[in-house]
Amino acid sequence: MRGHELLVQARLEGMPIAGVELDTERAPDAWQHERAWWLRVSVDRDEAASADLRCCYRLPVFVHAASYDDGWPVFERAMEFDPLLVALCAPGVVVRFDGERFEQWEI
Repeated sequence: MRGHELLVQARLEGMPIAGVELDTERAPDAWQHERAWWLRVSVDRDEAASADLRCCYRLPVFVHAASYDDGWPVFERAMEFDPLLVALCAPGVVVRFDGERFEQWEI
């Protein structure tokens, strides 16, 4: 996992965080949109089971992956850390979990 240090530091400093992207392909990044920050953390499919995603607690989390198979382990792991919501965006499918119910769209 790469890029989580910046997210942890931002949360410790009380910076307004709009959301987190967990990406299986792209490099870590951060950008400001209006008054809040978005942060991208890189998480490989193979490391998802051991990824420490406490930094995602009560934030909207969006998993971006090249395939459903690559993104699903990251999506499942993110759900364990009580995000505000978690969505998986992969070619052909979007899955969303809001803490109570799943929704899935084929695209």
